[in-house]
Formats: sequence, C-alpha cells, structure tokens
Amino acid sequence: MLDWVERLGLRLRIFLFFGLILAAIPLVIGGALTVAAQRIIEEKELAAPLVLFGGLAVMVLFGLVVWVWMQFDEHIGKPILTVVRDAQTFLHANPEHRVSASSARYLGLLGPTFNELMSAMAATRADMDTRIDEATSAQRAQRLRLEAVVRDLNEGVLFCTLDHHILLYNRLALQTLHVSGDLGLGREIFAIVNRPPFVNTLERLSNRFSSGRYKQHRDYLMTGIVFATVDGRHVLQGKMSLVLDETETTPTGYVVTFSDATRQLQTLAKGDRLLREGIEGFRRPVANLRAAAETLSDNADLDAEGRALFMQVVASEAAALSTRLEELASGYREMVTSSWPMNDVHSDNLLSCLTRRYRDNPVMRCDITGEASWVHCDSNTIIELMDHLIRKVAEEAGIDTFAVRAETGQSRSYIDLVWSGPPIPAGRLDA
Repeated sequence: MLDWVERLGLRLRIFLFFGLILAAIPLVIGGALTVAAQRIIEEKELAAPLVLFGGLAVMVLFGLVVWVWMQFDEHIGKPILTVVRDAQTFLHANPEHRVSASSARYLGLLGPTFNELMSAMAATRADMDTRIDEATSAQRAQRLRLEAVVRDLNEGVLFCTLDHHILLYNRLALQTLHVSGDLGLGREIFAIVNRPPFVNTLERLSNRFSSGRYKQHRDYLMTGIVFATVDGRHVLQGKMSLVLDETETTPTGYVVTFSDATRQLQTLAKGDRLLREGIEGFRRPVANLRAAAETLSDNADLDAEGRALFMQVVASEAAALSTRLEELASGYREMVTSSWPMNDVHSDNLLSCLTRRYRDNPVMRCDITGEASWVHCDSNTIIELMDHLIRKVAEEAGIDTFAVRAETGQSRSYIDLVWSGPPIPAGRLDA
C-alpha cells in the first residue's frame, strides 16, 4: 500500500516527517484562531473561545507530534536496531546471516550496503583462513624438513628462544644429554643443563651482534660453549649460534650443537694422574743422584782420574734426568691446556660479561682497564673463577673497587685483578 514510500530516499522521508509537523503547526493554529475569532464576533466573548480553541490546537499538535514520532520509530528506529542485531549475528554467531529486505525496506540503501559489507567481510575471512591454513601447512612442512635435517646430524642439536625455552631438538640430543623420554617443547633448558655457560655465551654473542663486530668476526655469530648436565655427571662441548629474523636486524633465538666430552675429560684426568705420578717418581732419583754426585765429588779416596770419570758420568746422568723431567713437565702442561675444550675470545667481550655482574651492586664496583686483546680459554670457567676471586678478596681485605685487564705475553695471555689496598698473601690466594 505504501510502496511509493519505499522508493523515497531515507533523508527525504525523514524530511517529509518533520515537514509535516512544520506544515501542520500554522494550519492548526490558524484554524483554531479563525474559529475563535468567529465565535468572538458572534458571542461578543474573548477569553473562553481563545482558551478553548487554543487548548484544542495544542492537543492536536501534541497528537500530531506523537504520531510523527511513532511513524519515525516504526520506519527508522526499529529497522536500524534490526540491522544492528543482524550485524551482531553476522559478527559473532553466523557468518552466513544477512540483513533481511523486509526489515530494512524503509532505510533506503542501508540494508543492501550492509549486505555487501557482510559479503565482502565473509570473503575476506575465508581468504584469511585459507592463507592461515597455507602458512600453517608451509610452516609445518618446513619444520618437518628441518627436523629431518637435524635428525641426520651426528651431533646433538637444540633450538632455543632468547629466554632459553626449547623449540626443537633431535634424538641425538636426548642421548647426549642422557635424558629418558622427551625434553618437552617449550620447556626451560636449565632444567637439563647448568645455567651460567648458556647465559654468558648468549650475552657474548648478543654483545658481538649489537656492536656490529660480527660482520668482520671470523666466526660470525657463533662461538664455543662448554657446559654440564644439572647433575654434573656429564660434560658437553659444542658451538652456539645466534639466530636472526628474516631481516637480520633482531635476534630471535639460538642453536647449540654439542657432543659428549665426558670421556675425553676422563681420559685427560687419567693422563694427568699418571703423568703427575711419573713426575713425582722422577724427583727422588734425581735428587739422590745429584746428592751422590756431590758426595763423590768430595770423596778424597778416589784418584783424580777415577774421580773425574765418575763425576762426569754422574753429572751427565743427572743432567739427562733433569732435562727429561723438564720435558715431561712441559709436555704435561701442554697436554692439559690443549685437551681442555677452549676457544678464542675477545678480552673486552669476556671481561664485560664479568663486570656486568657488578653494575647493579650498590657496594662493589669492577671496571675494565688496559688495551683489548685475544685470549684462548674456557670463557665460562674464567668468568666464574674471576667472580669467585673478586668476592673472596672483597670479603678478605674489605675491598669494594676492582679493575680487570688482559695482557698478552710472549707465550701466554694474562688476566690481572687489580685493587688498591692491602695485598693478599700468596698462600691465602691459593686457598
């Protein structure tokens, strides 16, 4: 019946509603005044007709406004609320839901426009879901390929986040770490291995990356690491590499490849013991031989020729034994230092890991002095040893300010601990 109304625009219909009010006001008031004027002329009375017809005009205007509001609510308010509910249904419950044509027939293009938006959003959702599925499948496939590669490596491999949670590992890692069952993805690695080597090594690599030195470094973003299982029964050595994002601007994690060095260190300890016993076994014969040579050299019963010959033999043997003893001691030192797993470390990087431990200490201070150099060492052991020594010296001598520096000699590198105050006796330092 009102099909022609549906063809009118939304703003035009709103204007017509309120235009009706504007047109009705002068008509109603004018009619009421006209009737009141006629009664005044006929009855010669003024107040009663004005009150009567003025009140009637007000009631008519009031009724008209109420009717316009009801029409406005019916044609505008309720349909808009219906469209809103349809949109909420689409967003939260049913992606196939659309705005019905009957509920939005008085809203002009609002209903069709909402339906177009819903269709476009539904298509975008479907496309996004497809892309997410494809990305998930690609990531799963990439992960499977990576796992296949890692599985065939002859070393244990751990992929970890920067906060030391496990992302990926191979079966050889389980065997090398002597873990029964699984490591558990997302598990913190320090439930399996000791913390300091990983924290210190990652800090060194992060410092190398942040300073930009990795671009010229021969090992790029990789360095050696030595660590142990939490029970201390197995010692492992390997390499840690820092992993960057696709743009190579931000570290995202690290990879550790490692093997079991426990047997190697046990062999080293056995050789150490045997060599030490051999050295100690040489000392007494050498001392006795030298004492005998000295005694014979002072013996007046021998003739000069016999004494000279005997003294020459004894001195020669003593010198040979002494030379052998020094060679054995030198070989022992070389075996120990070459067998222990170590790597080249820049002294600034090494000592920064040490001094950083005292930055937030309100009572102790430790700074780096001197020129930087390269040292060959087990960095974690050096850091822990120096930290232990600093704290013990501070406790023993009441020192609160220290300096550390690295110096390179002819055959060795030296790390000096310097403080101003009373010296610590050598015996106490050894203890």
